[in-house]
Amino acid sequence: MKKRVPKIGVLILILAVEVVSASLIQLKKKCEEGDGKSCTEMGKILSEKEGKEMNFSKVIYFFKRGCNLGDAEGCYNTALMYGKGKEAINHYPQIFFYLKRGCKLGDKRSCFLYRNLQ
Repeated sequence: MKKRVPKIGVLILILAVEVVSASLIQLKKKCEEGDGKSCTEMGKILSEKEGKEMNFSKVIYFFKRGCNLGDAEGCYNTALMYGKGKEAINHYPQIFFYLKRGCKLGDKRSCFLYRNLQ
């Protein structure tokens, strides 16, 4: 015998999906309007998609945009993205650039990594 999901459970699930979708739309809009923190948050959400392969290009776009708009965490996350995978050795200039920028913007993690990777 199949278990049936109560109608109220389905309704709650649908509402939750709509709220998340609306939040993503709002974040993306704020990012496009020049809010660096919103761009970084978009990158974090896209990088944490479970069950799906992450779209590196989209994630790095939002992190870079956040960094370029003055969000230190965006710089730190951009450096981390460049540091992932077997191609990381080819990205050292970008890693150092974004760690240095994140450090200048006040991110202590960026400063720590920048100093220790030199």
